[in-house]
Amino acid sequence: MSYPDATWKEAPCAMASVQHPTAKHASPVETMRKKRMSQSEHITDDNADSAEDMAAFTGNGRDYMAQTEGLTTSAIGGFPGTVVSGLVDDAKGYSLQLNTNHPRANASYCAQNGFHPDCEVWQQFVYSSTYPWQPGPQGVTPEGPQIYIQDWILLTNNDDVHRPCPAGWQKAADGCYKNSPTLAAPAIPVGNLGLTTLAGYVSTPGSGATDTVILTYMGSAYTVSQPDDTLDIAQGWSQSEFNIFGNANASKLSFRPKTSITVNLQVNDGTTYAPKCLYGGTTGETNNLNLGKCTATEGAMPSIQFTESMN
Repeated sequence: MSYPDATWKEAPCAMASVQHPTAKHASPVETMRKKRMSQSEHITDDNADSAEDMAAFTGNGRDYMAQTEGLTTSAIGGFPGTVVSGLVDDAKGYSLQLNTNHPRANASYCAQNGFHPDCEVWQQFVYSSTYPWQPGPQGVTPEGPQIYIQDWILLTNNDDVHRPCPAGWQKAADGCYKNSPTLAAPAIPVGNLGLTTLAGYVSTPGSGATDTVILTYMGSAYTVSQPDDTLDIAQGWSQSEFNIFGNANASKLSFRPKTSITVNLQVNDGTTYAPKCLYGGTTGETNNLNLGKCTATEGAMPSIQFTESMN
């Protein structure tokens, strides 16, 4: 839809391929096994500077997450006041990712899919600036910018890593993943990040419940949904990561010097409490920016906001 017209218009959809050999956006499973991430570290004024010093780059466990008091039902990420001097390699593209934590909220879900009840699930709401053309048994993903949801089942040490994934899921990195349908989206220059938001919404389980990703850019909105029971992520989502990263497979996005990005992440758990700034993150992709300090705000739109820059 386009402002001021509030009427939704149908756009062509395609199924993302399940045949490519590695996941489009890599989970830091190896990092989790070694140190179980850093998601529990709450950033305060006393340790914010040390967290900044630790981050030689952003991503792969070095980022900020917003933790809500209750379960998160939606999150909206944007880049107010951002100045980007450009990318070192435009051809590689980039991704905007809104990522959940790895909840162990629904033991029955893991068990019914043949995994240990302690297996974890993970959901990513993604804009990919250069998604490749992909043939697959469920259809064709056209080449170009796309939005979609990527779903993960992350195995535990009690699971057989050689166990086949459920039907329709792909094996990767000690886990299983699959993509929702994709939707063609506009090409967004990194200089226009300030005109862009990426949002994720989840529903409590029930008939017809869906999870939805919404991209807004220059007055237009683009949306893709999938059934909530794909992962039942609504039963455990409490931490959110949002940022701009490399486009795939643990890649690093390199900005040119004099880039300064402000990240704002609004989160909704039905309260007005300020979320907590956590030092951590769940994606495997990175960028070459250094983190600044993170602040949290309460009120009608609780949020965290932080900067990242390159001199």
